[in-house]
Amino acid sequence: MLYKRISLSLLFLFLLFNGATAQSFIGSQSNYAGSNALRMNPASMTTSNLYFDVSLFQFGVMAYNDYAYLMSKDVMKVALTLGEYVPSYDVNGVKKDFLVYDQYGHRSRNLYESLDLNILNMMYDIDGRQAVGFSFNTRVYTNAKNIPWEIPVICINGTDDSTLYDRYQSKGAKVATMEWAEVALSYSNTVYERYNHKFDVGVTAKYLIGYSAAVANVNELDYNIIGDEDVNVNLIDMDVAYALPLNYDEPFTSDNLFNDDVQRGGGFATDLGFFYTRKSDSKTLRKSRGNYNISKVDYIWRVGASLMDVGFINFSDNALEHHFFADNNMKFDVDGLNNVKTMNELSSFISANYYNGDLTKSLVGNSFLVGLPTTLRVQFDYNMYRNFFVNATLIQPVRLFKYSVMAAPRVMVEPRYESEYFDFALPVSLYDYEFIHIGASFRLAYLTVGTENIANYLGLGKMRGMDLYVSLKFNLSKASKMANRRDACWTAF
Repeated sequence: MLYKRISLSLLFLFLLFNGATAQSFIGSQSNYAGSNALRMNPASMTTSNLYFDVSLFQFGVMAYNDYAYLMSKDVMKVALTLGEYVPSYDVNGVKKDFLVYDQYGHRSRNLYESLDLNILNMMYDIDGRQAVGFSFNTRVYTNAKNIPWEIPVICINGTDDSTLYDRYQSKGAKVATMEWAEVALSYSNTVYERYNHKFDVGVTAKYLIGYSAAVANVNELDYNIIGDEDVNVNLIDMDVAYALPLNYDEPFTSDNLFNDDVQRGGGFATDLGFFYTRKSDSKTLRKSRGNYNISKVDYIWRVGASLMDVGFINFSDNALEHHFFADNNMKFDVDGLNNVKTMNELSSFISANYYNGDLTKSLVGNSFLVGLPTTLRVQFDYNMYRNFFVNATLIQPVRLFKYSVMAAPRVMVEPRYESEYFDFALPVSLYDYEFIHIGASFRLAYLTVGTENIANYLGLGKMRGMDLYVSLKFNLSKASKMANRRDACWTAF
């Protein structure tokens, strides 16, 4: 039974069910964000109020879904009992466990997860018109889009619920999860600055180290649940690929299941961006020796756009790609999963079910590409009064490859107060174009802490996930650099 449970879970991972990812943008909008703003737009380095910035520690984690939730007031009790306490809620007069609470919408579902760890992140403004940056990051992204509502129910409860005995049809479900590291070099340049107008461009080039990946595109699925462990597949058209840190011939319970290889693929990516700034005053201060300029007054508004994470990783080590297709109204041998003990046995078992006993016909390759979570981002920043700003940002994911990890779409409006040693912001976002989140973040000198959904931590509403961003860094502002140059002669014009 243990093998069957493991195999069922892996099977539905292949079929459809997994998580998806997003990225926290807390702390990236401020003019004192420095290297943190590289996550939003590489042109931000020459618009920053900092001339040197190095991140000592930067960590962001996010998990979110539109399927299961528990009330935020129950989170602490669940945590303190290590999950032994599982709350249930009333749904149309019926008590339901929170893990399957939202199945009654009978619409496709999404789930988002991510982890970003910046091991080293830095930027340096060379002369006020040029800046360079370097970063080394580890990222884990997962995406699931258009997951049929019944799949999570089956994964959690199995097929012994008679209310599930029905025919199910779906198209276009996509799942991808990937873990990788990236070494990145960034460059930003003020290509035009005259009177009240300033135009900056930036680019980041990345070398990618692929650790692992698993992807599935379910192009079409049509099946009937007739009874417990009794499933008829009318039509399936599915592509599956994986490069995992596993020995595929080892049993799932073996101590040798995991292998020691680290890198299973490599690739390249780039970020491109620009900013146009409408300054409030054309006056600047210039040092008589050297080319370093610094604006004396704030801007009125700034608009920018960026295309982020344009690239891919080619997985070729311990990598397999399968295509499963059947349209002959065949009975899937659910009970046969009891005999599946390894990854290779699982893929052979599925192949045999769909290809009349052929154990290897589903295998179509030993390498595959996975695209990064490419996004188009548009930003508008308005200086309301002195240190008070409001920012509006649109983030739209773009799929460029057959397999890709995807970021969640969102629209954010963020009022903020910023100064050299203190920032405070209240971001309001429409997450996945459906759910409204209200967050909060603050920066005290070199420490930034924030969340995009503070209600979870206040015990308010429904908890569909959580996020947290923490950054500790050291930086020097352009103003402090100028103040420390006592030998400089300044002339205003």
